[in-house]
Amino acid sequence: MKRLFASALLLSLVILACSREKEPDGGKISSSSQTSDDADSLVYQEKTYKIVKIGRQTWFAENLNAMPSAGNSVCYGEYEPYCDEYGKLYDWEAANNVCTGNWKLPSKNDFDALLNYVENRENGSFAGYVLKSVNGWEALNGGSDLYGFSALPGGFSSNGLFSMIEKQAYWWTSTEADSLYAYYRCITNKDLHSGPDKKTQMFSVRCIKK
Repeated sequence: MKRLFASALLLSLVILACSREKEPDGGKISSSSQTSDDADSLVYQEKTYKIVKIGRQTWFAENLNAMPSAGNSVCYGEYEPYCDEYGKLYDWEAANNVCTGNWKLPSKNDFDALLNYVENRENGSFAGYVLKSVNGWEALNGGSDLYGFSALPGGFSSNGLFSMIEKQAYWWTSTEADSLYAYYRCITNKDLHSGPDKKTQMFSVRCIKK
């Protein structure tokens, strides 16, 4: 009888241990973030972000404001309220380590697909204008935000200097040009520009669903 009771107790402990939820990893997207295709938000590092589906792609509709697992990140001008409004700025290493789970740093081709989708539907309208947020740009220079992408001008940082807040939006892509340079995307006025820059530059990040 004692042996039977001990076996039953051991089985109960095993079942309890298997059913206990694991502690959430602060550097990963939480289970509540594994959203369905029709969701409009997710939780990442305890912050709720808007997400938007454009064509076959699902994007963060905000610049990321999260800690990377590697690399460097900073608030524009080292001023915390800018992080809250425009997101952090990341070097390329950090940009590649901050989107996790079902999400990744978009490639140059991912941005090209976004650009082509928007331009094909807008009959040649400037992609930058329809992807820009209505507010947050200086001198009433915002866009129509027609697709809910809500591009914000977080500016950039180079060698510890900060520039172009409220004027230009820069985002890293995962696509390398060579060992020292990688491609970025930029909205300055109405266009969506692309080019390579040093991996030490610090730009904004948008995650895209894998």
